[in-house]
Parts: sequence; C-alpha cells; structure tokens
Amino acid sequence: MKRSTVSLRALAVLTAIVGLAGCGDKRIAEVKALPFSYPSDNVQDPNMTVDQALDYRKLCASVKWKVDETEQHQTFVQYTCTYKGVKNSAFIAKSKWQQPASIPADSAGDVYQWIYGADGKPTPSYVAMHYQYANGTANDTYTGSTSQATALMKEAVNNTAEDYDHLLSDLGGGSIPPPVAELVAQAAALKAQEDASKLDECVKDWTHAYAVRQYALGRSSTASQDQINEWQGFCVAGRQAPVITDGGWRESDKTRFALAGKVYAETNTEITPFPGGVDRTSFALPVWIGKEDLNNYPIYAVTCQFDKQVCESTDAANNPIQISVKDVAAKLSEIRNTGILNHEYTCRFTICSNSDGAIVGRASDDMVKFIPELGQ
Repeated sequence: MKRSTVSLRALAVLTAIVGLAGCGDKRIAEVKALPFSYPSDNVQDPNMTVDQALDYRKLCASVKWKVDETEQHQTFVQYTCTYKGVKNSAFIAKSKWQQPASIPADSAGDVYQWIYGADGKPTPSYVAMHYQYANGTANDTYTGSTSQATALMKEAVNNTAEDYDHLLSDLGGGSIPPPVAELVAQAAALKAQEDASKLDECVKDWTHAYAVRQYALGRSSTASQDQINEWQGFCVAGRQAPVITDGGWRESDKTRFALAGKVYAETNTEITPFPGGVDRTSFALPVWIGKEDLNNYPIYAVTCQFDKQVCESTDAANNPIQISVKDVAAKLSEIRNTGILNHEYTCRFTICSNSDGAIVGRASDDMVKFIPELGQ
C-alpha cells in the first residue's frame, strides 16, 4: 500500500514538471523576468518582477500565458487572469435587476500584453479588464487612460482582493451591494414611504385650500367636509394613477386641483402692491390719489357701476371720464389671496374694494379661476 502511494505522488510531481516545461516558452520566461512597472508619466520600478506580481494572485481562479502574433506578424506575450466570483457577483446581480434587458457577464478577468519590437525586446503594450458574455460577445474596459491601467495593476501588486466584487469595490465601485432580494425589499419600502409622504402632503395642502374656499363662500361645514373628502379621493387616485385618462378624473377636476395648489401657495406668500418699487405716479388711469388702506394697498380715484360695466374717474385736466370695468381691472395691483379669503375685501368683476368702499386692487387671475364668483 505504501509503495502504491509513493508511486502516485511521484507521478503527480512528474506531471507538474512536464506541465511547467510546456509553459516554459523562452519569450514567456523573458517577460516574467521583466520589472513590473506602471504606465505612468513618471515610470517607477516597484522592485517586483512581472512573475511576482501576476502569478500568485488570490483573485485568479486560473492564470494563462500564451505567445501569439498580431495581424502585422508581431510577436506578443499575453497574460490572462480569470476572476473568481463573477457568476455570483452582487454587482452584476444588482445591474441585472436594474436593467433586466442587459446580458450579464459570463466571466471576467484582466489581460496584459507585451509586444516584441524590431529590437527583439518585449515592451508592455496593453492592460485591460476583459468581459465575456453568455451570447458570445466580449468587451474590454480600463483601456481609456493611463491612470485606470495603473489602478488595475496596483490591485495586482497589493493582492488583497479575493474575488471580482472586492476588486470592483477596491477600484472605487463603492460598497458591495446586498443580495437582490434585499435591494427589492429596500426599494419597495422606500417607494411606500415616498407614496405615503406624497399622499399626506396632498391631503394636507388641498384639504386646506378647499376648506378656505368653502369658508370664503360661506358654505356649511358639511359642504366643506364633502369637498374635502372629494379631494382626498383625488389624492389617492392621483397616487395610484398619476396620468388622468378618459376613464378617470375629468380634466376640469385636474385643473381645479392645480388651481387649489397655486392659490394655497399664494395665500401664504406676501404680494407687494407695487412689486419692484414701481413708481405709483406711472399709472395713467385710474389715478392713485396718494392714500393707502390698512394693508398698504393704493386707493384709486375711481368709482364703478358694475351693473353698467363702467367706472368713472378724471383725466389729467381733472375732467370726468368713463372707463370700462375691464380696462380699470387691468390697471389695478393684485390683492393678496389671504385678504380676500378672510373677507377683508369685497370683489366684483375682479375689482376689489375695502370696507369703506374704496377701490384698492383686483383679485389675481388664479384666484378668480379658483373662486369664479369673484369675477361676477
């Protein structure tokens, strides 16, 4: 039994020696003995041979050396390291999950080449990360810059990465992703959180907008609540089906919904009666008479007969003139929405007056669309 064991061991050693002899091409041996230098502007020899840098890496499931010729019949030596852990890579699994139509890599590794020039000496000519795909195609990366090639080569010298994922992480790819099932769960939780947040915001904002509208129109609390319930339903429907179709909410509902948001936002924003410091004397008609009401709105020297659709003022010579309600409204400054909603001003045909009956401005276009009664 012992003799048989010794014989088998001897045969294994002999086989290994024959294998090494088969790989011992003169050119490969010559390349392996070269200094392992980086392709940088300031070439430095890291005091390590090519053989020491590339033949003993934890990352490589297999290592292959070969001698071949280019189409121009130049001899070159090629080294290939096939990485461990490609088929069960977390980076590849994440990419496939994010882009289901993509074809995942079947294998990956890095490739080095040394080409023999006219002087008969080998020179480093190529460094790349090589991908082979299940459909038979291939792709090389890390070929675009000296810095990328250097980073890949330094990973070989450091010899710390034990598989493909750790190599990518070390090269600046970030942390290794968790399993896809965990990514799916995280994405679902984030989507649910975003949906809940959007729904809360929708209900809060539009509920308030319609509550103040009902208050402004003097509607009952029951009618207000019915309106609120309707728009809560809109928020939910909008979250589930953002694109409104013929079978969903009417276009008019969509418009009202958008107006509610604009009015609500403007209600909480101060509107300067004369934005940008406009010279009040530049208003031709109606004439501002140098007085302001409690909220700093100008009081205009104009009175209106809405049933006749005309307003009366004076020209530059102080002669009485008549102007259409529409033309007067176009010259007035806007009133803050909050002032209208709080019954501080009364508006007819968009022209607003204070409690003394003095005309001080107009309702904004959005406000009139939101509460059509202000334009009647």
